[in-house]
Amino acid sequence: MIERTSIYYDCSVPKWIIVKFQRGRIDWSATSLFVPSPSPTCTYAYEDFLDDQISLTIEQAELITRYDKPNHIGIYLPMVKRRINKIRGEKYTPSFLMTDIEQFIICITDVMSANFNTNPNF
Repeated sequence: MIERTSIYYDCSVPKWIIVKFQRGRIDWSATSLFVPSPSPTCTYAYEDFLDDQISLTIEQAELITRYDKPNHIGIYLPMVKRRINKIRGEKYTPSFLMTDIEQFIICITDVMSANFNTNPNF
């Protein structure tokens, strides 16, 4: 399901975790999705962001943790789906399907402030 997990750096400072999927490969019927913490050597450059990919930022409130999944970042999908449905109802939002989403973008400070047991080498 997950194609690649990388860290995006801005001026050598880690900013975002990028979780890339193949289109239509996210199991939206699941309650949660656990993503392995990326290695600091798996980097993502500004040039890697493509305009033709649909990305979704994961908010801090949508992050979860489980003690039996150390070094993973959990995403609570029902909350993400509610937010997507709200976004799609806004007047100027382009039409898209959940299956069109190809990557999640997670702010590293959200992960760190949520006390996740993740790779400390961010």
